[in-house]
Amino acid sequence: YWVAFGPHGARTPLTGPGHAIKVVAGATAVVGVSGALFLWIRAKGNERPITLTKEWQEASNEYARANKINPISGVASEGYKGSGFVSNSKN
Repeated sequence: YWVAFGPHGARTPLTGPGHAIKVVAGATAVVGVSGALFLWIRAKGNERPITLTKEWQEASNEYARANKINPISGVASEGYKGSGFVSNSKN
């Protein structure tokens, strides 16, 4: 039957000529729009929160030591050598 009447129904090919170009163009468009939206949101956003400054994070370390927060494996433990709440931020 397929030989006589050609591809139809369940035997119809899912992709046609130029399908790969459409997929690549669509994916590029979606990535481009999302990148532009990301950059626009970053440009219109407020300044970084004060809790991301190095001074605030160091003060959080001191507060944790003073109040013995997580004394087993955290900042308040004996011989702690980690950075605690200080992250690798630019400020």
